[in-house]
Amino acid sequence: MDADITSRVAQGAALLDRTVPGWEDRIDLTRLDQAKWTSCTLGQLGAAPGSFENTLVALGLIPTSTLCDYGFYAYGRVQERANEEYAALTDAWRDLIQQRRLARYGEVKRGPICTAPMDTDRLRQSVFTRIAVGV
Repeated sequence: MDADITSRVAQGAALLDRTVPGWEDRIDLTRLDQAKWTSCTLGQLGAAPGSFENTLVALGLIPTSTLCDYGFYAYGRVQERANEEYAALTDAWRDLIQQRRLARYGEVKRGPICTAPMDTDRLRQSVFTRIAVGV
């Protein structure tokens, strides 16, 4: 796997670790597809299915360039290149989540482990508080 993709996904995971504890348990690996806003990592973390924008606002990740740096979006401007990059990003996110689930639970569960709705208002407040105090 491309080291750049792996590095970007690791940065994205570290950001999610700081802002959305337990995020990896909310991801349905059978649906995971970074090219689709309803089933990408951030899209699945929204309070309602496909509430990608709410997650972006809560995490303070509005600029597209930032989303690319954290492995949520592809840099590719040509559609064919972007498709290849999104496939690699999906594979990298899936591998990272599988490794974490294996380490934590001793097995890899394909569906989401935690299905309780996320309180985006509480998440947004937590994120802004952490940003304000520099955590």
